[in-house]
Amino acid sequence: MGEYRVCTVSVVNINGELNERYVNELTRNQYNVDFTETEELLADIEDVDAVIIHFDEENEEVIWKICNLIFQIKESSKAFIWTFSNKMMEINRLVYLKLGIHGHIPAVCSPAEFELIIHNTVNHFEEKQIEEMIEVIENETRENQLTIYEHNRSLQFENGIEINLTKLEYRLLTILCSKKGKVFGYEELRNFVWQEEEVDSYRARLANLIFYLRKKVERRTGYSEFIRTIWARGYMLDLEIEKT
Repeated sequence: MGEYRVCTVSVVNINGELNERYVNELTRNQYNVDFTETEELLADIEDVDAVIIHFDEENEEVIWKICNLIFQIKESSKAFIWTFSNKMMEINRLVYLKLGIHGHIPAVCSPAEFELIIHNTVNHFEEKQIEEMIEVIENETRENQLTIYEHNRSLQFENGIEINLTKLEYRLLTILCSKKGKVFGYEELRNFVWQEEEVDSYRARLANLIFYLRKKVERRTGYSEFIRTIWARGYMLDLEIEKT
């Protein structure tokens, strides 16, 4: 793997142990999997993308632990949550779903099916967030000096000048425009611009991408440094741009 952040999945064994075949399938598909105790999970929950609560047998104590864990995860993060077990009473499945889990995975499923359930859920939410981000950006940037169009990957300034963007330039401007005045860190930009593609020396490639995008815009419009470099932190879009 490259230096970019992968999906982190934490496995909590309430009782019994999750078969390593399922773990191997996740790691083979580039997930970062760790086994953790409840207290440790909650302490580091901000760094966790998904939680699998595994158990072999249900009793009152186990049910209470699961309900309490689901509640605490939901209270502290937006991590995806699944239960995974051989046996589970229907009434308990309903309880866990009402508490907010994303689904129950029966232990009869194959490792490949197990991985696809997780993959499809995570990807669906990520794609939806990107679509919502693009819609917000197009609405907000119209009120400023530039507008980004998805249909033809272009950037248009208020004076009518339109600049065609490459795929990477479009992605870069999409995330920079998503929050006014926010400084986006190098790794956050890398994750969005190159997504799952492996990239070596991504900071240098990011700097190079921004350099050529600045030159392209300045050559056509006279606007300079509309993407600001924030030393040791990252980059931000400056919509209060001035001509040189």
